[in-house]
Amino acid sequence: MSVVGLGDRAVVGELDADEVQYARERLTFGDKSETAGALAVVGVQFIKPPANPTAYTLGDGVDVGDVVHFIHEGGGNVANISAPKLHGAAVSAALGGGASLRCVWSGTEWYVIGRDSSAVAAGGVVAGLPDLA
Repeated sequence: MSVVGLGDRAVVGELDADEVQYARERLTFGDKSETAGALAVVGVQFIKPPANPTAYTLGDGVDVGDVVHFIHEGGGNVANISAPKLHGAAVSAALGGGASLRCVWSGTEWYVIGRDSSAVAAGGVVAGLPDLA
């Protein structure tokens, strides 16, 4: 196996495959969602619900591999995200203050790949995760 340096890029070995697909996560920051309604489907999206609860919807992704990351900016109002194409039995997610939800689009449905919370919890415990229902 040889290594060829090309500036800031290195090529190692060979790849033998019939097809290679590649998608980049889009690290774009959307406008803060402060009103109910449709959410953007790519990038990092901050949510600050004005009422308790505030209803949002997550539509279809654009490209296979698109990743969206919702971050609740805080406060006591819950963000209820309706996601009818969420993989599995769940069709919605409820985010409280400081919680976040990360999903990837498969081309037909959203897969939850991460949930997080900024809530205080004992060691080994995560409190305040987004509820999937």
